[in-house]
Amino acid sequence: MAQINSVEIKNVPEYIDVGDNESDIDVEVKITFHKIDIKLEMAYILDVIIYDIHGPLDVPVVMANWKDTKVIPITQGRKDKYMGFAKLELTVSKEIEILILPVTLKLGKLTENDSHILRRLDVFATLTPAVGRCSKWSAEFESYLLH
Repeated sequence: MAQINSVEIKNVPEYIDVGDNESDIDVEVKITFHKIDIKLEMAYILDVIIYDIHGPLDVPVVMANWKDTKVIPITQGRKDKYMGFAKLELTVSKEIEILILPVTLKLGKLTENDSHILRRLDVFATLTPAVGRCSKWSAEFESYLLH
């Protein structure tokens, strides 16, 4: 079992030129791993998703499925805008890992619903272990009842 200790956005520009389609930022994620993770050299996938927040934070629902993990936001007001993501596959080798993930965002691209004054960025990080829960529904099956 692992614990994400912190998630921080690094080097976000103080000012963004409207029309600038490439803003490079870094996301720093600090993770502490359990001794069993280290002993077994457990594999994980780290997903980081960057949002431009438009009111109360959306509630993220994580559908973990190894390389196909999805994060679905549940809106509590104005919908937060998805800006981009990064994904990293890692093998545990030490107790504390500090990872830097580079992400290129289109911070200067504006749409009708965007604030034309400010970007309020937030990052959601989720760590999916190789050994964990897997779930899947069967195909639908129908059978007729005889009376």
